[in-house]
Amino acid sequence: MRPNLQLADLAKMGAPTLVIVGEKDVVSLAHARQMAEALGHGTLAIVPGGHFTPVTHARRVNALIAAFLGIEKPTFKGSG
Repeated sequence: MRPNLQLADLAKMGAPTLVIVGEKDVVSLAHARQMAEALGHGTLAIVPGGHFTPVTHARRVNALIAAFLGIEKPTFKGSG
């Protein structure tokens, strides 16, 4: 079952939200921008890669999330 959220539904969300999308993701950049803009406190981050960006670019994605959460220097384990 797929989520059936409309942009108006996203506008009701009050929490700061980080929208991460890969440059060649299955979600279009235009749609990701719409989602981030519709969110009351949305931030858009575009990273290299596609839908598996959290795996293929784990350090970059983790750094984006850490910065969004206000964590100055995230620590990383492994080679990701």
